[in-house]
Amino acid sequence: YIGSSNGKRKLSNWSKEVRKRDKKCIICGSKHRLEAHHIKPKNQYPRLAFSLENGITICAKHHRLNQDSFHKVYGYRNYGKKELSKWIKLHLTK
Repeated sequence: YIGSSNGKRKLSNWSKEVRKRDKKCIICGSKHRLEAHHIKPKNQYPRLAFSLENGITICAKHHRLNQDSFHKVYGYRNYGKKELSKWIKLHLTK
């Protein structure tokens, strides 16, 4: 279970590995305040919660802090690959 202490430890390790792999924000290229983001949300796809292929790296600004950050726009539960692709395309063209 993701919410257990073991699940939280595994999630922390997953996050470290995703950030280590990507090394920078996929939107702006920043190497500061990096966070791992699930492509398919872990609450909807628990079997993918610890899959490195289900993770990308986004800086905190683009992930959750700015008004147009991913989680400010889509929340934390009701999004999928389609919404993520749309959001990435919009931000890469800015």
